[in-house]
Amino acid sequence: MARSLGRTPSSRQTSERCRRGQMGFVSRLPGEALRVVARVMVAVVLLLASSGVVRAEDPELARSLNQKAIEAFKAEKFLDAIDFWLQATEVASEDQLVKIHKNLGLALKGVERLPEAWYHLTVYLQRADQTDVDVAQTIRDMEDTLKKVHIKVRIETEPPGAAVVFPPGDRMHRVRTPLSWWLPPGEYTIEIVKDGHITRKETIRVGKGEKDSYRYELSVEPTTGTMVIMGPMDGSSVRVDGKAMGPLPVTVELSPGQHKVEVYWEGLGVWRGSGTIRAGERTDVVAGEPEGSVTGAGGEKKPEKGSPWWPWLLVGIGGASAVGGGISYYVAYDRNENLEGNTQDEINKNFDEKVVPPAYAAYALWGVGGALVAGGVVALLVVGGDEDIPGSVSFLPTVGPDQVGATFGFSF
Repeated sequence: MARSLGRTPSSRQTSERCRRGQMGFVSRLPGEALRVVARVMVAVVLLLASSGVVRAEDPELARSLNQKAIEAFKAEKFLDAIDFWLQATEVASEDQLVKIHKNLGLALKGVERLPEAWYHLTVYLQRADQTDVDVAQTIRDMEDTLKKVHIKVRIETEPPGAAVVFPPGDRMHRVRTPLSWWLPPGEYTIEIVKDGHITRKETIRVGKGEKDSYRYELSVEPTTGTMVIMGPMDGSSVRVDGKAMGPLPVTVELSPGQHKVEVYWEGLGVWRGSGTIRAGERTDVVAGEPEGSVTGAGGEKKPEKGSPWWPWLLVGIGGASAVGGGISYYVAYDRNENLEGNTQDEINKNFDEKVVPPAYAAYALWGVGGALVAGGVVALLVVGGDEDIPGSVSFLPTVGPDQVGATFGFSF
């Protein structure tokens, strides 16, 4: 835990180590400038890396930085001590912050950085014991001095807790809203930063007759972008990343990145494209010419022409087998009629030798052919035809009182 410091640099030490600038801030003498710049850069990097708004508490690191600050202060390296304490404010717990604000305020007062000193001592007094009369008197004394050349400005934000980044001349020191700050007359550009919100850059004017209070509304940082899909509307159906979006035109909010777009037109085809979304921006996608015939928004392609070929192949082979069976049957019984046997035994003998093989072949061919024809017809019935497509065949079974049959249709 930080402890309060019992002393601040004397006026002689202060005059040797620092001089006041326009904003009430100081710089080292030329011989120490390089080391000061290095310390400032380290502080800025750590402040920015801490997300600027939501403090990532690290009590152990805060304790270490506080100890380094105390050691630097005792060695009369006051600016080094201030830099360590500023870093500690970004990682300290709420309990640690109370004393760190006090130590930091007293150190800043010692090097005549009065606006910052006033801020940190005021925060300390608000969070700690209100009866700390010594700090209260120190604040009143600083206010009397500041009023001579400074004007107190109030800055508020909605939501509160935003970090206010003052100009580089203020060493990028960050304080959080709502806050009051002392500034000399002039014009200043500040940044207002809060995690999850859009950073604002604002100009404030300080002087007699100018506003002494500013309030800013912070907009939530967008996490999505807008895609607008356009094209011929009649019969259109849009899908984005496979999800149906309805007919054109379509406006949809999407996450950043690339998204697939498909636009279907019934009976005409499909157009495929993509669009890249950036948060908070609009992306226009214009659908072009379709790429071939499709049915519905599902994108299933229609047959190019007619029915599938393989059922017809079965029917053809079956028909050929039936014809072959007929030929074999004709040959067998033509021979039977021309046999010249005088007895039945002779006839049967001749029949067995010359008629039976082709007769059996005929029956076999008829069986195979019939099976193939039946298989082809069943396949046509299952697969079906499309009367809207030229060259397709339709098959319709018919049943009557005295007959069973089928009707074939051919569209052209």
